[in-house]
Amino acid sequence: MRPNHCAGQAHTVLERARTVGALDLYLPLGGMHGTAVPASFLVSMVTFDDGPPEVTASQDPEATSVVIATMLAARMPQGEVREMPAGIAARSRQVIPAGGASQWQGTRVDYHWPVPSEPLKWALASFTTVGGGKPDDKIAELLVGLFDAIMLTWRWRPGLVI
Repeated sequence: MRPNHCAGQAHTVLERARTVGALDLYLPLGGMHGTAVPASFLVSMVTFDDGPPEVTASQDPEATSVVIATMLAARMPQGEVREMPAGIAARSRQVIPAGGASQWQGTRVDYHWPVPSEPLKWALASFTTVGGGKPDDKIAELLVGLFDAIMLTWRWRPGLVI
């Protein structure tokens, strides 16, 4: 692709991320050995106005987080609850069919984490890569593995206010 075309696409992606309220967008611009890396991820915040009915006002924040993580995982494609270095998380993975703006099938992996002491406020890290719909798509699998490894480095800083 031409450099100006890539820059234009990057600006379009940035505008879309701003529109949906993303906090951070990680988008490889350089590529590897002359090949573009077909992946990106964004971080945003999700706030539940009310907790699910299973949550009681007397529950401590950690118990509330476990209930919400379990509920999220049960409703998401290939959802699961994971204990991560940053605490409890709900992880999901799904194949995104080709269509709309993209002619390529993709894979999306989401991690949801509760903000410490604020169990109704959650961070969402959402990863997308082209490919991954076929069992032999090794590049997509490697990129998903890289994203999972990056999520293992996620930590909360004491006193963080979001």
